[in-house]
Amino acid sequence: MNIFYESALHEALTLENSSGPKVSGNTQEISDWPDGFQSRLISNIAR
Repeated sequence: MNIFYESALHEALTLENSSGPKVSGNTQEISDWPDGFQSRLISNIAR
């Protein structure tokens, strides 16, 4: 389950981050996240 939290943190840090620090690492695709996991984050990414 930790990979999902790590992936969510990665996505949150890259959201609207064109000039900030570079974010890299292994992540799990959002489509593979458990149902209902980080739904607010996913809706913000979809904008």
